[in-house]
Amino acid sequence: MKTRTGLKRSMANVVVVVVTLGLLGALRFPADQAKGENKVPVGISPANSESRQPSIVEVDQPKLPTPRPLRIEGASEANLRATVTGPEFQAPELFQGFEDYYNPRLERLRDAYHLDKIVEGDANEFRRILKLRHWVHSRWPIDNDQNFSGDAFAILEKAKTGAGFHCAHSMTVQQAVLSAMGYVARYVLVDRNHEDLGRSVHHGVNEVWSNDYAKWVLLDAKYDIHFERDGVPLSALELHEAVRADGGRGIVMVQGVERQAAPMSDPQPHEASIRSYWWVCYPQRQNPFTQPHFAARERLVVFDNAAFRSSTWQRDQGAGLAPHWAYAAGAFVPTTDRTQIEWTPAVVELRVRQTAAAKLEVQIRSATPNLQAYVVRFNGGEPQSVTEGRVQWELNDGENSLEVRSRNLFGVLGPSLLAAVSRQPAAGSPQTGEKVSDEPRSIGLAAKYPGDAGLAHDAHVLFAEDFESGTLAEITKRWTETSNKDGKVLALSPDAPPGSTGKRSLQMTATLGENSGGHLYQRLPRSVDRLHARFYVKFAEDAGYEHHFVSLGGYNPPTNWPQGGAGERPRGDDRIYIGIEPHGNYGRVPPPGGWSFYSYWPEMKISADGKYWGNAMSTETPLAVPRGRWQCVEVMAKLNSAPDKADGELALWLDGRKAMHIAQGTPRGQWSGMGFQLPPQGGEPFEGFRWRTNDALKLNFFWLLHYVTEYAARHNQVEHPNRTTRVWFDDIVVATDYIGPIQEKSN
Repeated sequence: MKTRTGLKRSMANVVVVVVTLGLLGALRFPADQAKGENKVPVGISPANSESRQPSIVEVDQPKLPTPRPLRIEGASEANLRATVTGPEFQAPELFQGFEDYYNPRLERLRDAYHLDKIVEGDANEFRRILKLRHWVHSRWPIDNDQNFSGDAFAILEKAKTGAGFHCAHSMTVQQAVLSAMGYVARYVLVDRNHEDLGRSVHHGVNEVWSNDYAKWVLLDAKYDIHFERDGVPLSALELHEAVRADGGRGIVMVQGVERQAAPMSDPQPHEASIRSYWWVCYPQRQNPFTQPHFAARERLVVFDNAAFRSSTWQRDQGAGLAPHWAYAAGAFVPTTDRTQIEWTPAVVELRVRQTAAAKLEVQIRSATPNLQAYVVRFNGGEPQSVTEGRVQWELNDGENSLEVRSRNLFGVLGPSLLAAVSRQPAAGSPQTGEKVSDEPRSIGLAAKYPGDAGLAHDAHVLFAEDFESGTLAEITKRWTETSNKDGKVLALSPDAPPGSTGKRSLQMTATLGENSGGHLYQRLPRSVDRLHARFYVKFAEDAGYEHHFVSLGGYNPPTNWPQGGAGERPRGDDRIYIGIEPHGNYGRVPPPGGWSFYSYWPEMKISADGKYWGNAMSTETPLAVPRGRWQCVEVMAKLNSAPDKADGELALWLDGRKAMHIAQGTPRGQWSGMGFQLPPQGGEPFEGFRWRTNDALKLNFFWLLHYVTEYAARHNQVEHPNRTTRVWFDDIVVATDYIGPIQEKSN
């Protein structure tokens, strides 16, 4: 095995967090950053380092799924057609801590027990995994009364004395062995329905991510078994659903490396049965071998389906039964999104952008623990190793293909993702990479005031600021409250939007390690039920991801500063918060991100951690925020007309064209504590915004916020963010009616 001396550390310690972050207060930002610190550390871009096992471990790829459309941003040719084939990427949000390649325990186990010899000569990945499982199974006889406590090393050493062990020991050693060989494994805790036996039969097994099948697969080392349907190995969650549905009809239990069918009916040991998967949970922390000493009791992720909600998990306690300890401890972490349980380690995702007539830029990302590089193959040619997560794709006329796979530091390759692009440059008409409405620009207040001259005095306008008059100190006094730490965040700039009659704007600079940016907060002169806010914004060419951005809303009673409330659902009579901010979506959208609403209201959805973090709403096709140019952004919020009605609305205009409108009945995608997306077609009708339950609550503040943290970079999988992030604001108008872009003055 290769020495670790001089190796660059893998990005296995980068933290990926839930996209819905907490509402922040001025200068008193609540510590919602800490919420992200214990989320999932995974590799999200390659590390330039050697692998313990330099040879690539090939996998027996299953039949690929049906191709699906591949979006190419900025496509300039209507005849550029693209598809992608392979498993779909799903980032982890609930699980944390994976076994670290650089931890010496992995190398020690692999060397001490000659694990490479066990799989030597077998190129089929799943057979390698089964051989490792069988090796663990064969180390000792079963002894369900064994009370020995120790880690994988201690168990294996004691087994040499002839001692027997039970499922917890098998689970512990199998986790260590699989991890030492480069596979992503985790503990799974299962139990039988206590009603059919009068007692619980709790059992410990493992799941491993299979690149052969591009799915999680259950492995029971105690009995050397797993379960299959039509020759496909199943996960614990699939078994749970099957036994709850029809007792697992059509599922076969198979044993050993050769996958021989084994009987599954009693008097088989009760654990070696599909009935053992009536209950299933997963410890959140998934590095028990490289971090064996963990003081806190584990939180357990469970699938929050109807079966979980309608019954109680009973466990043996003394001479009787009692509800599982996690109920009283609040240790269950329920999720209604099964993709959060069956997330996709090693699966890659592509973001493709056209940069020239026959050239594409491909950004590659994944959530691969211990990621080393991506392996790419153009048009079936020789594989190339890519360490930067970005490649240039030169297109030929006709058909083009690009195959991409992840490779971890152990040399294990992930499933293939195959992109295909057909190009016929002679035909077609221009397309756009942004999904914005084709409806004509609306006529707004600004149309009556060319160059915005006199617009501030219109009866519909509540507040206006163009940063043209006065010093910076005088300007900040026009706002209710400001944040400008050490005087280094806010500055006047000689830059102004095209069409503006002004000569300067406000520059905000966030500097990591010194400050998190700043803000200008304005309490409006009166409270209203409908509010429009227009502002011009420009992000620097090297701008990174934002933590939070511009917002509007209302407090009851109105206040002269922003309030807190991160992680808390409004009552309906106290506050409304509506943010418009760039949304990186785990780095899928290049910095600074795509425009998204981020809102708090009484009927928002709860997050998986049991708290209420702002629900994010965006278009399925990202509304990419440009860097290096001015953009006119206008947001509209309309409150519900009565406390018992859900007829509130949100809308967004970009450069005068409506880009998003959310109202009762608007088709939406799946709605969770993270929010929802607006699909281009299909979806479910949105239930509507019941922003308030008391008419006394109205809209009464506008908050120009530029808040940047390292947390925002980690959330979007950026290991080394730029130290400074600059943004410029200008020509701000807050009114009760649509405003629209600045109308140029005629000569």
